[in-house]
Amino acid sequence: TILILMPHSGDEIQLMKAGIIQLAHIYVINKRDLADTTWMEQELHENTMAKDPSDWSPTILTTSALKQEGISELVQAIFNHLFWLRFSLIT
Repeated sequence: TILILMPHSGDEIQLMKAGIIQLAHIYVINKRDLADTTWMEQELHENTMAKDPSDWSPTILTTSALKQEGISELVQAIFNHLFWLRFSLIT
């Protein structure tokens, strides 16, 4: 599951309260060209870290769809998660 967020949208705290923040495997903060994403990245890191080292630690990326930045990193993160899923099912 990929959750796409926008910085400074006002939804950050609501997402955390609703529990949706725990569902994603990859987090994408889009519109990095328009706003500072540092605060949101830190909040996501603090609230989504895997407790067990063998569990998937969600990937947090920033992108700019308008400038086509971060897209290749997103594709790589999807492949990394797919690899992890396949490997974790074998062991």
